[in-house]
Amino acid sequence: MIFVIVSMIYIPMIIASNIIVFWGILLYPGFYTSNNFLLMNLAVYDGMVGLVCLPMYMLCYSDLTKEFISDSKYLCLIRFCSVIMFAGGSIHALLFLSIDRYIAVMWPLRYCSLVTNERMIRVLVALGVYMFTISMLPIMGWNFYDYNVKNLNERCHAYRVLPQIYIIWSTVIALQMCIWVSVILNVQIIYIVLQQIKASKKTLPTWSNDSIVQFENRISSVKVTVVLMLLFIILWLPFILVAPLKIKKVLSPATTEVIKTYAMIMFFANSAVNAAIYAILREEYKEVYTVMLTSWPWNWKNNLRKLHRELNYKYSIARFRRTYDVESSILNSEMCLS
Repeated sequence: MIFVIVSMIYIPMIIASNIIVFWGILLYPGFYTSNNFLLMNLAVYDGMVGLVCLPMYMLCYSDLTKEFISDSKYLCLIRFCSVIMFAGGSIHALLFLSIDRYIAVMWPLRYCSLVTNERMIRVLVALGVYMFTISMLPIMGWNFYDYNVKNLNERCHAYRVLPQIYIIWSTVIALQMCIWVSVILNVQIIYIVLQQIKASKKTLPTWSNDSIVQFENRISSVKVTVVLMLLFIILWLPFILVAPLKIKKVLSPATTEVIKTYAMIMFFANSAVNAAIYAILREEYKEVYTVMLTSWPWNWKNNLRKLHRELNYKYSIARFRRTYDVESSILNSEMCLS
């Protein structure tokens, strides 16, 4: 019952927040970058978690509908396959975000040539095809669903319906690989960025305006990615640890089921926090979200284009002032020396 109540709170939050992220990136001209395409792809997977996965699990946990779901072979399989496709896609998208930020930090001068919009779109299409193929395997016949099992809870239980090798790969190996690779990349990113910030303080006054803006944007993107990854690890780790417990049968089934329920509540929360993080850590996202939340959807396109023009003008003035301040300080220094 707790899971059903929490799901009813999560569903509108997840759907609404990821709609804002998706349309904000699609309609705001300043967001047409490869990194933001990744964020838009993440919003699609997270949105589908709220639109498909959570309703299916809520129906399975509700006393009124769980027998209906468990008694239908394909509804039972869709319940599991939707999580593998959309929640798994969300995890892989976060891994690609970490890889993208790692490339941006390690090879900043070559980033634009290495990570183009066309290459990013190909990667995202390949990810979609991979996740669809993996998630469809049980529906296409690789399952042990048995109508002869009288207990409906047992009949539609993931560890009874899905092959063990499939569960180990899709929920243990693949997920843990994504998490630990992301952790390693983000630790390196944090270390490199801290070193860059330390070195930049000495040479920053001599940089061009564009270089300063690009550096600030890169630091901001890294902050967003790192916070996302930390939350991702915290929220997903309990769910990933439950899988080995169930496979090895370390605890009693009832205890494991309780732990799994609370772990699911945590990992589904991951799909609801991304939009809030963008808004908190990046000023431009905050501006875009404010416009979208204070206007009707049919006005979003015009309002966001207007916002883009206003922000470009504001940033141009800021760059001009920065240039003037730098030139003034150099001139004053020369006058003092003379």
